[in-house]
Amino acid sequence: MPIAQKIRGLWQETKHFCRTFNLFPSIPPAANDYDLQNQRISTRVYLTLLTIVLIILLIYNSIETITETITVKTPSLNEYLHLYSKYPQSLTCPCTDISIEYEKFVEVQYSFHQVCTSDFVSEQWINYLSSFPANVTLTVDDFRWTSSHSFQTLRAFCDLIAKALSDGLDRFYASEFLSEFVIPFQLFQSQIQALSDQFALKTQKTFVSSLSLVRNTI
Repeated sequence: MPIAQKIRGLWQETKHFCRTFNLFPSIPPAANDYDLQNQRISTRVYLTLLTIVLIILLIYNSIETITETITVKTPSLNEYLHLYSKYPQSLTCPCTDISIEYEKFVEVQYSFHQVCTSDFVSEQWINYLSSFPANVTLTVDDFRWTSSHSFQTLRAFCDLIAKALSDGLDRFYASEFLSEFVIPFQLFQSQIQALSDQFALKTQKTFVSSLSLVRNTI
């Protein structure tokens, strides 16, 4: 038998099988063509839906992300930064110590007004202003009449500022930064900046309160 005829015969058998394939035959077998046709249609619908479901499951499994937890014990800073650059959303790094004092990693730099660091508030300058010959008579409108007391008051204000800042820094450095996990560097920077701004504002308020107390006392 020629190969072409064999292929044609196999094709006809396949077509006949597909047309007559029935997964839901009735018992006893259907006695009319209508019931038999319904059973074959149900078979085709079932196989079609089953194929669609299998394709969906196959696609889902192929694109599903498989989560794998990898633990790196005591990583160095460079290792942590490398891992964070690759897995910024999923990386977690628990801290050995959940609290650390600000003085361990924060340094507040400040500078006083030039007047508070000048010779105008020095003891030598104040003594010089208050020392003049006994035979010299000063009038009220003479600068030398009140200059000594004015610069003493200015020095007292500078000392008050220095003390308020020193006390504030002691409290600030003694405070603790709390975190159970290592936080992203950008978030850490923003939190430290917020703490520094809060410290500066609180120090200003403390000095203003002290100044008001001095004014009320005088």
